[in-house]
Amino acid sequence: MTYENYLAQIKERLHILHSEDDANLLRLLEEGHSIVQSMCGKFSMENVYGRSLVFDHVRFAYNGMSEHYYECFKASLSSFGWSLVGDDVNEKS
Repeated sequence: MTYENYLAQIKERLHILHSEDDANLLRLLEEGHSIVQSMCGKFSMENVYGRSLVFDHVRFAYNGMSEHYYECFKASLSSFGWSLVGDDVNEKS
């Protein structure tokens, strides 16, 4: 999966105007997607709720606060994980 499609969005969200951190942000997007998937289940970055959680993880990691991410977002992560289970059940019906 390519995360370059989301680079401009995360830079806008973080108010980053330069390109010096692009490689780091791409790595953080990939890492954040993997981490959120490990907590919630597989999802596409097209999923707005999942993408928002990934972007928040990138924000925390970019600012050196990734150890606080789970505590701040555990309710949202849980809710999102259950929504993915519900989607999976509906697809199998």
